[in-house]
Amino acid sequence: METKRTFQLTKSIVYAIIIVKFQLSVVNCFAQGGAAINTTGAAADNSAMLDVNSTSQGMLIPRLTTAQRNTIATPVPESLLIFNNDTKCFEFYTNGNWITLSCGCYPPSAAGNISGTATVCQGTNNVVYSVAPIANATGYTWSLPTGASIATGANTNSVTVNYAANATSGNITVYGTSNGCGNGTVSQNYAITVNANPTATASNNSPVCEGATLNLTGGPNGMSSYSWSGPSYTNSTQSPTVSTNAAPTMAGTYTVTVTDGNGCEGTASTTATIVATPTLAATTAASSISCGATSGGNVLTDGGVAITARGVCWSTSQNPVLATNNFTSNGTGTGSYTSSITGLTAGTTYYVRAYASNSCYTAYGDQISFTTLIVIGCTYQGGIIAYVDGTGLHGIIAAPNEQSTGTVIWGSGSITTNATGSAVGTGQANTTKIVTVLGANSLAYIADTLTLNGYTDWFMPSNNELGLLYNNLYLHNPSWGNFSPAWYWSSTESGSANAYGWRFSDGANWVKSKPQAYYLRAVRVF
Repeated sequence: METKRTFQLTKSIVYAIIIVKFQLSVVNCFAQGGAAINTTGAAADNSAMLDVNSTSQGMLIPRLTTAQRNTIATPVPESLLIFNNDTKCFEFYTNGNWITLSCGCYPPSAAGNISGTATVCQGTNNVVYSVAPIANATGYTWSLPTGASIATGANTNSVTVNYAANATSGNITVYGTSNGCGNGTVSQNYAITVNANPTATASNNSPVCEGATLNLTGGPNGMSSYSWSGPSYTNSTQSPTVSTNAAPTMAGTYTVTVTDGNGCEGTASTTATIVATPTLAATTAASSISCGATSGGNVLTDGGVAITARGVCWSTSQNPVLATNNFTSNGTGTGSYTSSITGLTAGTTYYVRAYASNSCYTAYGDQISFTTLIVIGCTYQGGIIAYVDGTGLHGIIAAPNEQSTGTVIWGSGSITTNATGSAVGTGQANTTKIVTVLGANSLAYIADTLTLNGYTDWFMPSNNELGLLYNNLYLHNPSWGNFSPAWYWSSTESGSANAYGWRFSDGANWVKSKPQAYYLRAVRVF
């Protein structure tokens, strides 16, 4: 149990008690604690030199103006404490300076009414909102609708706000803040209506051919206004006609801005394509000329859309075109290509032009010409060349098809016609002799009276002439002349009962009985 002792108060404590007039207090001192000032008689806390306790009164420390503070006698002791009546701050002295501990302050006043635009569109930026300056406020805290953000002026009484494309309606509020003195009362809600922007649409009728009509279509319907812009173009109607004579310079992007009844805007774009004529380099010179030739072209530009066809066209007349002449098909797109021209007639001059087509136009390259050679296997003067002599100017032409397919006999097996010529160049004479003797009752008569491809001088080939058809045409290329692997009669007679024939299946050249029915292929000379 503690031993309670009563000590004589020092002079300074007595003076302090007199000054603060502790009329109802009991001052107690204990051996193990400091002085206690209270109305209950409780001992001081052991860790306190002075323990003051009251439930109805405060403690005053010296209150001085700045001027009075500065007259305190020196040396001023460390940690001397005063209340400055000028600054309303608690101060203490240390290291030769008066240091502020804490100052008395007032919380910010209630925020006033907010002003600014109450109805906006999604995506609107730099909208200004403000409130009258709030007394005692050192800062401002703003609350915005979802999707809105402060662009400038944060922590002030005037802010600029940006609304995102997905911003929604809501309220704006603000209150004042003060360091260490609390926050002010929040303003009333300032209702903000955020209207959605209209969804604009844009389209056009391209690709359109150069010189045709280019139309634009905007949406949706029912907007307050429409505004189009494009390549050197503006218009304020919903679906305008750009031109009834479209030019390549009108190709490009067209943008429409639509405005609804709330003043909100939407934009959309569409790209127009104007199809121009393709361009080609010069037609490739012909090469490998015989029954055909090799040429080609080079498509330099497509006119704005894909090249759907390209090749060469040719004719025996100048400036050939696709619509009326032969042509090749050599793929699509731009770039170089090679064309094989086939089915040409020997000894003929042809005119050739490269071409390229897009969805609107067919363009042609420069014209070239060449003359085909007279060579075996080529079409010429009503048939197919089977033989060319040393001059290169004369030879034998075979009819392009059969004149008899084994249904007519050579002739009577008991009559001699003296058609004995076998060499090249004797077939015409043989035919005349046979027809003179046997008339219509002979296979030679069919050849002699034949009119084919504008020619009437056909005859039945001699044995050696028929051999040229086998060796130069059938044996070299079975497709030349469309021969059959069958027996063919020549006009060369072997006595009254027989004549010479060729079996095209194996090249056999035998004497056969005249009354047999074999194939006939007529020939003519040039």
